[in-house]
Amino acid sequence: MLIFFSGCTFVEPNFDCSVKDGSVNIQNGLSKGAYLKLVDKDKKIFKTLYIPTNSNGVINGICNGRYYLYYELGEQWDPSSNSFKDKTSLKKFSDPLDFTGNNNYKATLNPVPGGNAKTSNVNEEDFPK
Repeated sequence: MLIFFSGCTFVEPNFDCSVKDGSVNIQNGLSKGAYLKLVDKDKKIFKTLYIPTNSNGVINGICNGRYYLYYELGEQWDPSSNSFKDKTSLKKFSDPLDFTGNNNYKATLNPVPGGNAKTSNVNEEDFPK
């Protein structure tokens, strides 16, 4: 199912969970579009979200659990294949996001003064598909 949110494309696979009150607000202040993947420890994709350059998006309805936030940056987003025609980098936030109840996280893809989130580059073969 595709859901459109202020210029963002949101793809929601079917998951069964009793508490889905968590959310992540993401700001993409970069000059590239971003495709985010919220995944579990086994790299099983829970939710994805495309955010255009200089835009914000929200992943809502996150079930209780521990997740990792991966993202790829690129240009020429193709919504029919959920991919960039020109992919420039693959990254992962170093720290997991723990959801218990209605946790609400904020993530910024561009560097911000006083920011404390670390990211690392990810190889193509280690990026969740």
